Amino acid sequence: MFLSVEWSSGEYPEKLVIAMKNFDCIFSAWDEDRLVGMVCVMDDGIMNAYIHYLLVHPDYQYTPKLIRPMCYTIADGVYPVVIASRILGKGALKGGMPIYKYIANRFLTFVQNMLMNQKLSEYHTGYRAFSREVIQSLNIKACSNDFVFDNQMIAQIFYAGFEIAEITCPTKYFKEASSINFKRSVKYGLGVLATSFKYLIAKIGITKTEIFNAPKSNV
Repeated sequence: MFLSVEWSSGEYPEKLVIAMKNFDCIFSAWDEDRLVGMVCVMDDGIMNAYIHYLLVHPDYQYTPKLIRPMCYTIADGVYPVVIASRILGKGALKGGMPIYKYIANRFLTFVQNMLMNQKLSEYHTGYRAFSREVIQSLNIKACSNDFVFDNQMIAQIFYAGFEIAEITCPTKYFKEASSINFKRSVKYGLGVLATSFKYLIAKIGITKTEIFNAPKSNV
């Protein structure tokens, strides 16, 4: 895992084993039996926690090399949310995004910006970072268990008054990197439009759906 992101720590497995045993908390992400992500945390047991390692395997759609600037943007208090946009530069088509997905992305983003009065370059990237304050402020449990979950989160973030920063992100498309097919893409697109309309009617005070209510608890 460490060698996959070109970290020299991976050249010293014996020391890594000792280090891992002494972390206060380790979170891991798996693709079946393959380790694809890891967060290692140290804390003082009272007030402060320090993320010593945050790794994402590079053999997927998004580069892990943007993790550091995304996290620093939040840690330095510049923005509470950062998303990595494939649209800001030419990364989407250059990386192999299917034309129909690119067109749908641009159309949905245009409509969402109009309905939500925002100016994001895209709402559909899966590469995001959030502050703790943001996560605890959102009614995440009311969101869908499908792909539209991510889009509902963005709507919740804007509804709660938070701002979102964007960073240009190169990407690559291949069979294992993007599992959503055309049928599910259509379902996702309809869900995105529904979410935007729900945001609009909540903002103008007509009615408010559950996703925009304050959370009972996200702990």
